Order: sequence, then structure tokens, then C-alpha cells
Amino acid sequence: MTLCRFFLDKKTFPADCPPNELHVLLYGGSAPIAGAVAIGNQVKDLFLRFGVQPSATAVDFVSIALAVTAADTFVLREDAADSWSRDIEICLPLRTPGPWNAVKPRLQRLLSFLSGDQWRFHFEGGGEAPPVPSVIRQHQSRINLVAGDLVSLFSGGLDSTIATFRLVEDTPARSWYLMPTPATNRSKTASLDACRRPFNTYRSMPGQTRSARRRYRCAPEAFSS
Repeated sequence: MTLCRFFLDKKTFPADCPPNELHVLLYGGSAPIAGAVAIGNQVKDLFLRFGVQPSATAVDFVSIALAVTAADTFVLREDAADSWSRDIEICLPLRTPGPWNAVKPRLQRLLSFLSGDQWRFHFEGGGEAPPVPSVIRQHQSRINLVAGDLVSLFSGGLDSTIATFRLVEDTPARSWYLMPTPATNRSKTASLDACRRPFNTYRSMPGQTRSARRRYRCAPEAFSS
């Protein structure tokens, strides 16, 4: 069993990491000690760029998603007893843990079904708070949510590529956001050039430029580790 413990502040980050534990800095850019990891460095900025205050429930949902992503990425299958099925326990601070504790059994069953692993969650208080409206208003860079009414979660794999192409063909008059994963490289995203149609675009991934020929909007790699 691997215990994944998540922390929000480098000041309270443990100096040592016991065996069979993974310590993760949540919403952080770099881990403060060797052997630890960090995830979600750009997510706080993304909260501000949407221009609206997310609810505490929405922020908790993102925290859970980041925790699952970190565990799935850094807990290796090759270290499992059968070299496949992992036993993962997550200790995660949330802003409002009560509602999530109520659905915890369903969440654990869902992830176990999807990944073939054993998942257990321990939710506690002290989680990330939503940004305050005054800070949101002062943020300069914005993602115009009004300009897009559909979202495509694009990994570059076969399923998401087919779904994205169908979305383009079935909704020629609508604008939508393309949300790449960290593993989506530039060549995969560029494959959507076949979908060229005149429309204003919003592109913000590093190394990519604006193109008036594409009618999809590419949001930041919010879940980069």
C-alpha cells in the first residue's frame, strides 16, 4: 500500500518521507524535498483567468482530481505486488470535506473500476480556498468563457481525437474550447489543422501561436506537474 499525503504549504511540508509514502505539494511548482513531488502549479492562475469565483465545492473537486492524477502518475504499477494492481490511499485536505465524505464509497468504487486498483480516501479540513473576488478582478489575463459554449477534453489518443473531429463536423457554427492534457504534445494538437474554419481563436499553450484558421480555443495545461 502507498499512502499519498497532500500538503498546501511548503512551510508545513514534512522534512522526511517514510517508506511506502508519497508526499505531494498541491498547487505547487516544485517539491521542497528530494523524493517528493508537486502538481497543479498553474491551476490557481487558471481559477483567476476564468474571471468568476469558483465555489468551494468546485475547488475541492479540482483538488481531488489533482490528487488522483498525482497518485496515478507517481505510484508505479511495477512496484505493485502483481506488477499491476496498486493499493493507493490518499490523505487530502479539502475546504468542505463533509459532502465528499458522503460520496467517498462511490468515488472509491468508480476509480477502482476505471483503473483496476484499490483506492481509499481520507478527506480532512484545511483545503484550498476559492480566490476572493477582489483578486479575480485584478487579474489581467482572462479566458473569455462567453466566446465558447462547448468543451473538448483532448488527450491526443484515438477516442478523444475521434470525438473532437466529430464535434467539429457536427457543430460547424459553434465555438468550443480544446483542453489538452499534459501528455498532449504539439504534433497531436496540430493534427486538428484539418478542422480549419474561420473563427476567432484563443491559444495559450507554451510554444504555440495564434491562428485565425482554427476555430477551437486551447486552454492552458492546468494539470502540469
